[in-house]
Amino acid sequence: MSRRKNETRERLKAKYPRTAKAVKFLINKRRAVLHFLRSLPFTLSVIAGYYAHPERSRKYRMTDSGEEIPVRFWVLDNRLHQQTHITEERYTQVLRQIEDDTFAYYGKTYSFIKSALHAYPIAGKTVLISGLEACNCDMISVHHGASTVYAADYQPVIHDHPRVFSYSVHDFEKQGIQVDAVFSISSFEHDGLGRYGDPLIPDGDLIAMRNIRKFLKDDGILFLAVPVGADCIVINAHRIYGKLRLPMLLEGWEMLDAFGYDKAMLERPVSIHSAGQPVFVLGKCDAGTQHGPNGIRRQPLEGI
Repeated sequence: MSRRKNETRERLKAKYPRTAKAVKFLINKRRAVLHFLRSLPFTLSVIAGYYAHPERSRKYRMTDSGEEIPVRFWVLDNRLHQQTHITEERYTQVLRQIEDDTFAYYGKTYSFIKSALHAYPIAGKTVLISGLEACNCDMISVHHGASTVYAADYQPVIHDHPRVFSYSVHDFEKQGIQVDAVFSISSFEHDGLGRYGDPLIPDGDLIAMRNIRKFLKDDGILFLAVPVGADCIVINAHRIYGKLRLPMLLEGWEMLDAFGYDKAMLERPVSIHSAGQPVFVLGKCDAGTQHGPNGIRRQPLEGI
């Protein structure tokens, strides 16, 4: 019986080679295929939702000057169905990676973060991580000597570390806490797109940049990393900031420093999957100049 099945299978493969090849591919990639099928309803709902609300969709695309930003689609579903728990063991593992310089979570952006923290140290400072879905900026802050680390996210995680405290965005707003430094690394570009369960708001990123000011002391600094390249909004994954939207994002802030950035990036076409993220060091516009290493006063950079 088994021999007859094998012979039948071989005859079908010879008769329908393309179909047989496709079936083999699907079997080998079954995990990816199952994930695709499970995510298909969400993907279709996001795309349909974009076209079903033309006025909201127009607000996503348009700038204050009336110019239109190109739209691409790369639908991702990072909504948590159960709360993430970062264990003490995981903290130890990540801290060891940071100490050994093998930490790779942020790719090349991590080297920019290290340079920024060398110029603007946070030892003994209070820190807020805006947007934290895994163990990353919290341990970077602990490694660099932060006294207390707060994390605020739409989907707050559970922490097993004595210096890390997690809140939902709404709950943190009620605490009335102001910190010395804020990290927003690969976070604000997602706000308002719904990828992480956040509400659909065309200017969610701009609103987040304005809101974060109230959590920052007058002489505090914001470490910001977002994808930079020719302007593009990628529904629902993220935004890419170029000559049109980056100035909108940075409005109301002084750029004190930048690491891994040059102006030519603003018009450079990039992949929607892998745009580079330089690190900007920002201060409140009404707070004057800030302090660099060893207390040296740093003058704001001119423009972007």
